[in-house]
Amino acid sequence: MATYKVYQHPQLGVQAVKVGFAWNMLIGERTLLATQRKTKLLKYALALLITIDVVVLIRFGFSAFDLALSSNAAVIALCVVPNLNAWHEALLLEQGYRYKLSLEANDIPEAIAKFN
Repeated sequence: MATYKVYQHPQLGVQAVKVGFAWNMLIGERTLLATQRKTKLLKYALALLITIDVVVLIRFGFSAFDLALSSNAAVIALCVVPNLNAWHEALLLEQGYRYKLSLEANDIPEAIAKFN
């Protein structure tokens, strides 16, 4: 079980956000929602990583390129994933959601069901 923060909006309903690291938010529509305010920064960061990969590929060949790709995955895992839930919470607050409570649940649907 994990801890979830529950937010409620008068017209838009209820949302739950997991507290802590968010591997599940790397894939799916919530990633886009959570990062929409950070899109410009993410585009520049990804462009920089791709540029570095191309330079490494041209200069050092495929074996170094594989290493560069692995380090890019590490950068994403260490810099982006830990912030996804916080970005999602900030977006919900900007949209007018209000924090209601924290509770233990196995996943987001269960957290929302327990709140209701």
